[in-house]
Amino acid sequence: MSSYPDREPTTRYTAINALRSIFTALACYLSFQGGQFVAGWVLASLLTLSLVWLLLSMKWIDAETQSGYLSFLPTFSDITLLTAYIYYTGGSLSTALLVYVYVVAVSSLNSRAPQGLFAAIYTILLHGTVTLALAFHWLPPVNIVGPVREPGSLEIIQSLTLVTIICGGVFFMIRSLVESLEQKNNSLGRQAQEFEELNRDLAAKSRMIKDELEVARKIQETLIPSTMPDGKGFRLESRYLALHEVGGDYLDFFATREGYPGILVTDAAGHGVPAALVASMTKMAADRFKHQMRSPRDFLHSLNGAILDRINLHFVAACYAFYHPRRRLLKYSVGGNPPPYLLRPGQAAVPLEGSGSVLGIHSQPVLQKYRAKLEVGDRIVMFTDGINECRNKDGDELSGDQLEGLLTGLAALPVTENIADRMVEELKRFTAGRGFEDDVTLVVLTVEANK
Repeated sequence: MSSYPDREPTTRYTAINALRSIFTALACYLSFQGGQFVAGWVLASLLTLSLVWLLLSMKWIDAETQSGYLSFLPTFSDITLLTAYIYYTGGSLSTALLVYVYVVAVSSLNSRAPQGLFAAIYTILLHGTVTLALAFHWLPPVNIVGPVREPGSLEIIQSLTLVTIICGGVFFMIRSLVESLEQKNNSLGRQAQEFEELNRDLAAKSRMIKDELEVARKIQETLIPSTMPDGKGFRLESRYLALHEVGGDYLDFFATREGYPGILVTDAAGHGVPAALVASMTKMAADRFKHQMRSPRDFLHSLNGAILDRINLHFVAACYAFYHPRRRLLKYSVGGNPPPYLLRPGQAAVPLEGSGSVLGIHSQPVLQKYRAKLEVGDRIVMFTDGINECRNKDGDELSGDQLEGLLTGLAALPVTENIADRMVEELKRFTAGRGFEDDVTLVVLTVEANK
């Protein structure tokens, strides 16, 4: 909220008070010029009051104070000045009678003080007094803008009646409108306050959810292995990028007593917390069956049975591979996940054979055994479909040919090069700042010479 005051009401009040002084001075001048010295001195007194009020409003009385009970003073001055003008322009026959309605209407807009009621009563009383004084010839008829004519009895009654009815009606009509608007404003104010409180509650809950998601992220990070099997004849690299604070992808590594690695890559359907819970359940189930790590198909069958009917119509895509370094033999099984890619120096990258059913849906998923004979310098890349779903700046998905071209370029890099990071960099370059559409997980197995 700005610390600077709102100058618009102050400027408006100053302009009105200045105009009041100008018109009072004009009326005072006309009175003395017309030989109406009594009225002239009355108007001179009002001029003095208006000038004092103008000075006070400019120096000491702010707009907020002017709209209180002090508003009766300028209203008194305005109606008195207007009545004097009406007297000098024909009395009950003056066309300036309509200005009474304007003064009462404007005064009735003040909701902080009964300025409108005061204006209506004072107008009726003062106009009635002047009209009756003219009727009983206590005041001489005057008209400085036209011929002097004494109104008839019917015209006097009509003038008194119309001023009374119109001023009173305008007051009640404007007052009712102002009260209605105030009620609506109060209602809107209460609603705004309720919305503000609701926004505060939502902000607090949002912060709480964010904090809880941060805790969940840290917990999920503990599910991702911080170390990988390290043995002779192979090297492993991995990258895990969650789309949200928590993700549905999961990877794990197992190792035999000889140090032979088992590699599991899974992708739970969906995003966010539900997928993360399914991934956590998959992790716990996988730990139970790591004794079957040498047989990829049996391992995935057991994993399917452990999560079946426990993940509420969600499913898990998975790929599990076991590598025998001495024989340079890769055994793997695919359950709804993209198959691994073989990167061989000097050749185009190719996807290995492999397909199968997702896990967690059927009690007997279709899973097959696959084998691949590898050579020194070969690389096996396993990943989830977050890579396939990458989109460029135009919204086009990464095609199979584009993926193979990217991997072929990586295959030409030296065996000592860490290509997991290079692959993520290439994918980010392809998306051109758009970001990934899904969680991204990849594992790179590099075949090295046995030492």
